[in-house]
Amino acid sequence: MKKFVFKIAVILVLLVVVVMLGCPSPATVTPTITTRGTQAISSVSPAQESYNRGCDLLYEGEYETAIADCNEAIELDPNNAIVYYNRGIVYDNIGQYDLAIADYDMAIELDPYDAIAYNNRGIAYDNNGQYDLAIADYNMAIELDSNGAYAYNNRGIAYDNNGQYDLAIADYDMAIELDPDDADAYNNRGNAYSGNGQYDLAIADYDKAIELVPDYAIPYYNRGIAYSDSGQYDQAIADYDRAIELDPDYVDAYNNRGLAYSGSGQYDLAIADYDRAIELDPDYAIPYYNRGIAYDDIGQYELAIADYDRAIELDPDDSDAWNNKGVALENLGRYDEAMDCYNNALQLDPNNENAQNNIDNLIAQGITVGPEDTDVPPDDTDIPIDDAAIARDVANNYMYSSNIEMWNALAQIPQGTVADYRYAIQEPQYVDGSIWRVPVQVYFLVAVNVEGYSYSVALDGLEALTIDVNSRTVLSYEVISYNVR
Repeated sequence: MKKFVFKIAVILVLLVVVVMLGCPSPATVTPTITTRGTQAISSVSPAQESYNRGCDLLYEGEYETAIADCNEAIELDPNNAIVYYNRGIVYDNIGQYDLAIADYDMAIELDPYDAIAYNNRGIAYDNNGQYDLAIADYNMAIELDSNGAYAYNNRGIAYDNNGQYDLAIADYDMAIELDPDDADAYNNRGNAYSGNGQYDLAIADYDKAIELVPDYAIPYYNRGIAYSDSGQYDQAIADYDRAIELDPDYVDAYNNRGLAYSGSGQYDLAIADYDRAIELDPDYAIPYYNRGIAYDDIGQYELAIADYDRAIELDPDDSDAWNNKGVALENLGRYDEAMDCYNNALQLDPNNENAQNNIDNLIAQGITVGPEDTDVPPDDTDIPIDDAAIARDVANNYMYSSNIEMWNALAQIPQGTVADYRYAIQEPQYVDGSIWRVPVQVYFLVAVNVEGYSYSVALDGLEALTIDVNSRTVLSYEVISYNVR
């Protein structure tokens, strides 16, 4: 059973509360930075002047220049904890997490009772994938400031990133109790519920976040993911529409709306969204990968292969991209190359079950790979070589039409969600005269929700079409075997 793996972009956007100390508040402030403790100063020293200038540049996103001004302030006043602290924020914003942590270390050494410094060092650890250290810092921030909703919110994110969704939810509960109007906390708790598969609760939290901040793109985006994961593609598309309306350059929203369109069989719209995502970020592998699947679904295997090649070029260690390229090559009858791709996928990820299954299926079908393979029987030299290609093309057109009909039929199943339906054309077999027999491998998955419990029913089978290549018609259709998994 050939199987594709879709990639959803930036599965859930978690909103971190970064707190900035001591900077004068300008007219407009980046939403993720709040101001605390503006200091009254009777006269401005050179160190303070450099520091204030660095604050202004930080607010404006001029990070490199902000670092230079912070450096100057530290040189003039090396015992000012707040300057180290805010330079740490700059380093965190540009992804230099080790430098950020070093600055927070210094700020904490100079002021060991500053809860906010522990909070922001926790963020740097979290961004660096050091979740245990992040949680330890958030613990300390909560010990020093038990009423600070920000530390509970951020510890929840660390638990979430570590897959500890129940602990994350408990922390978001506390953040919301301390600050009931915090849209970020509702958004983040929604993410944890989604990670737990509790989509109804997740959607309710995203609803609340949107109620609190109606023009905030991220909760719409995340609610779209929850709808898509639960098979509610129309609602997902509507949410991605709104996220894109609010942020027209939201690359991941285009990618994920493309997935929702694919999930509902609207491949042309899906491809258009992947095109837009690629236009906005040409070096982002995921939209190429997903567009490849869409092309494969409609039988445009060469275009699918080109997209998988680009995805692999951008992310050479993507085992799933190698597997999916193999599927497209197999659909074209290029079994040698397909086997190479499946083997590459397994080499990158020995636990890639899809690649292993695809290799096993080739072997089980008795397909031997090697340079002697052709699309026509070797002994029938009088058979036009083009007839095999015609048979494959007729079979593909027939199955593509049936594919759409099958999606529509499965969508009528009460309380059911079609999670997947696809087919793969096998090697055409010559029968006699203008008659060919084309085996087709079919797979579909239906998810059923009954009284809050989810069940999945997967079927894969082998069917066959008898085709007259002269008239380009399907003469008969038979089911050879089906297995329920």
